[in-house]
Amino acid sequence: MRGNSIKSRKEENGSPIFNIFLGSVMGSILFFCLMALFAVAALKSGTDKSMYIPAGMVFGFLSGLSGSFIAVRPLKEKGAIYGCIVGLINSLISSLVLFVVNKGVAGSGIFVLMTLITAGGIAGGIVAVNLKFKKRY
Repeated sequence: MRGNSIKSRKEENGSPIFNIFLGSVMGSILFFCLMALFAVAALKSGTDKSMYIPAGMVFGFLSGLSGSFIAVRPLKEKGAIYGCIVGLINSLISSLVLFVVNKGVAGSGIFVLMTLITAGGIAGGIVAVNLKFKKRY
């Protein structure tokens, strides 16, 4: 009986490749939406442009965390591995877009951003696997 329940859960959850792709794309979209909202708010309030880099780092970590949570939560296994993969893909997508926007020029901060997105992906994957909800009757 136990083998059947594991098999049916894997069939129910779908392919990890699809979930990884979905989480990576959602994380990248979230990163750029948060950065756009921050940029609009910063321009309206007159905030100095030096705040863009720290905000980008925080938003990068949050996008990696949420993207891997979206990808790993339905799978409920191998959180660190799948989260790392989601974080790497998310950081590659974000870096590629940033290279295109900056016309191929990027500073050393891009490597810090990639590391933070990947670290957020690992953290989100671990949280997604270990998060337990209390059942209410």
